[in-house]
Amino acid sequence: MHMTRHVMIFVCLTTIVLLPTLCCTFFVCRRDQLTAMRILLAGGTAGVLYGAVGIAPDTLKSCLQTAPEGTYPRGIRDVFRVLMRQEGFFALFKGLFPLMLRAFPANAACLLGFEVAIRFLNFVAPSW
Repeated sequence: MHMTRHVMIFVCLTTIVLLPTLCCTFFVCRRDQLTAMRILLAGGTAGVLYGAVGIAPDTLKSCLQTAPEGTYPRGIRDVFRVLMRQEGFFALFKGLFPLMLRAFPANAACLLGFEVAIRFLNFVAPSW
């Protein structure tokens, strides 16, 4: 029971962190007949938006996951409270610069790969 609870907590936290990614991607990218350049731009922009929105919850999740057991008895609320008291608001955005450097090209390539795969599958099996 104890291990199942921990797994469910981290699944929920990871979902909270990844949800902005999906929202940003679908907000930025409409599924029209986009050119490769527009797909790259949409994917890169979604990655940068995610970086800005998703880094704070990801930082909290990482602090909770890497802390020794029992450090934060009330979970993510304790992580937030301790982080704010000890390091301040900007501690939530540690690692933002390297994330932004990686976000645009990585997400642009990912979305382009996805779109190419979808178009290929629609070409090979259009009625599937």
